[in-house]
Amino acid sequence: MPDTPMPMDLPVFFARHKCASGWQSEMLIDVAHRLGLQFGYVHNEESFGHHIGRHVRDNGIGVLVFGNAQNSYLADLPPYRGYHVVRDPRDLLVSAYFSHRNSHELQPWLEAHRKSLLEVDEVEGLHLQMDFWLMEYMLNQMREWNFENPNVIELRYEDLVAQPSLQLRRAYEFIGLFDLGLTDSALDVVLRQHSFEHKSGGRQPGESDVDSHYRRGVPGDWRNHFLPEHVEHFKETYGDLVLGWGYERDAAWTS
Repeated sequence: MPDTPMPMDLPVFFARHKCASGWQSEMLIDVAHRLGLQFGYVHNEESFGHHIGRHVRDNGIGVLVFGNAQNSYLADLPPYRGYHVVRDPRDLLVSAYFSHRNSHELQPWLEAHRKSLLEVDEVEGLHLQMDFWLMEYMLNQMREWNFENPNVIELRYEDLVAQPSLQLRRAYEFIGLFDLGLTDSALDVVLRQHSFEHKSGGRQPGESDVDSHYRRGVPGDWRNHFLPEHVEHFKETYGDLVLGWGYERDAAWTS
């Protein structure tokens, strides 16, 4: 993907559920405040009134987070530069399982699913998570995402966690935040204030708390939870994503 910024205007983070979306959104709220820019968040047609470009213009949005982003809406945006984060879908699923079972804000769409997860053990719960309609919806959106969009830089969650300063500088430079007045020292402060240790109450990445939204913070956690039956179920349902996004070289992976 290109690292050279295109001459465009609106900085956008194209967010995905359980792909550092909350973490990145909170940092961008902080950055927008520091730059005196209006922050905006949208995630479906109801949130932007069917016309995302009009919503951005009418609300004077200067930094946008677009959750559950779909290619079909991008043409309606004003000129933009964005970044998009993908994650090993196996880790995404495990993270979503614990979040939906324990820590995610309870909303109408989650009530029945959480009840089901609490009634079974983890082995069965992971199967339920793989078949949950929201999981299918999220990953199908990512299947349809245009990874060759020259206006969007693609990042991996795993790189973002391992090298947050390097990866965020790369993303923020591409979307033009440094051109808008962000400084290296200000970004350092934002990174410290939004580090995993700070968000998790002092835990280090790898120290798990299943009741926390910031549960563990390390890639590859799916290996601690998948049994062979989960591997087979996952391959049947989402195996193409693991291969297509380069997380495995062939379909023979097991652990």
